[in-house]
Amino acid sequence: RGAKAPQPHLDRLGGLTWARTKTRVKRALRDMAEELLRLYAERKMRGGVAYSPDSKFLVCAGDPHSELWDVSSGRFLRDLSLSSACAVFSPDVTVLSCRDFLWDVEGGKLISKAPTDTDPARLSPALAAAFSPDGETLVLGGSADNNAITLWDWKNFQKRLKLHGHSVW
Repeated sequence: RGAKAPQPHLDRLGGLTWARTKTRVKRALRDMAEELLRLYAERKMRGGVAYSPDSKFLVCAGDPHSELWDVSSGRFLRDLSLSSACAVFSPDVTVLSCRDFLWDVEGGKLISKAPTDTDPARLSPALAAAFSPDGETLVLGGSADNNAITLWDWKNFQKRLKLHGHSVW
């Protein structure tokens, strides 16, 4: 009638073999969590490139800093001294949104922190940004803490609309 199947080995909870197995599983879970955090950090810090609407300027957003360039001369204009996952110019090319900061493009001065700091649910920098075609609304989306997309009247720091439910960046 065939060979007898071997009986499975059962460990007692609290025994030495169980403790070793538990240690191996904890180590494997920690390794997976570290890998996921590393992948998330790489994704978050991956920069982007944006042309100004008039094609005069180029911003290279990245880590550890973002740079502004004059395209016609090929001249480096300034280091924005911050890491960024996204950057976008206003339609009139007077304002650059880089991370959650607004910069005066010509003068290179920091105008202000983008209005996300008025939203306590938003704790980390935006992963995506866009200006409306009329330049009146700044859209900021995604972060490590909150996947909402928020539309701002950036000149008056007023929230216009918050969209919830977006899950992929």
